[in-house]
Amino acid sequence: MPADSYDLYIRAFNQYNAEIPGRAAAGETLGAHFDSCRQTTERHNIVADSALELARELGLVREPPGPTPAGDSAGVSASPADPSRSTAASGRQP
Repeated sequence: MPADSYDLYIRAFNQYNAEIPGRAAAGETLGAHFDSCRQTTERHNIVADSALELARELGLVREPPGPTPAGDSAGVSASPADPSRSTAASGRQP
């Protein structure tokens, strides 16, 4: 390393090291938010599955003929314009 760049290098190096605890804390916070979001999504999916099963048991959901689209366990969607074709969607989150 050229001698005239060493002071700049050592300041950047020390600044980087001084900021490590802040980056670590931000990473931990992000991890906690991710875990919370994942848990919320899992709870939502459990409730959505239960509601869909209950709606099926009560005859409120009409299953479509043939295969269902990927990601939609019910394969149906509500249609306010045509109430006779209205059915419940799965409500699952990715």
